[in-house]
Amino acid sequence: MKGRKKQHGDKKKILFNNQSITNEEQKIINNEILQQLEILADIIIAVVLEKSKK
Repeated sequence: MKGRKKQHGDKKKILFNNQSITNEEQKIINNEILQQLEILADIIIAVVLEKSKK
């Protein structure tokens, strides 16, 4: 990458699963993961509450 001039409009790319993605794409992925974690937390809470009733 030596001597490469930054192209106009280049977006900062980061490595994710060996693929280069933009910050916007990373935000979308992070939101999806967060939603999945919230669902998982709800399930865990429901299971714990169910077991504590017995």
